[in-house]
Amino acid sequence: MTKKKPGILPTVLLGLATFAVLFEFLAFQLNSGNDPALGKTALAANDPKAAKVARPVVNRRVVKTKVVHLPPRSSSSGAPVPVSSPASGGSASTAPVVTSAPAAAPAPAPAPAPVTSTS
Repeated sequence: MTKKKPGILPTVLLGLATFAVLFEFLAFQLNSGNDPALGKTALAANDPKAAKVARPVVNRRVVKTKVVHLPPRSSSSGAPVPVSSPASGGSASTAPVVTSAPAAAPAPAPAPAPVTSTS
């Protein structure tokens, strides 16, 4: 008494029924937002309730920076340094102001580099 193998038709129908059940289960999971490839972002993008989340306020400001170059000051005395201004449109009353400041002492010579020998 040997058992007879099932025919090809019941095997194909059982395979198609299993595929249909698994396909329907996965389609239900994707429809409910449980997509492992996309995560929760795809569901949140299509959810109207999630759109009501307060967004941060961005204040944009224009910052203008002006660089003002001041003449160097004399370190030895508080006397003003010579300043010359360009002559304006033919006015003789605006002459450049020149004051004499004492000359600064020269900087000391740098120390010589140490001598090293190689072996």
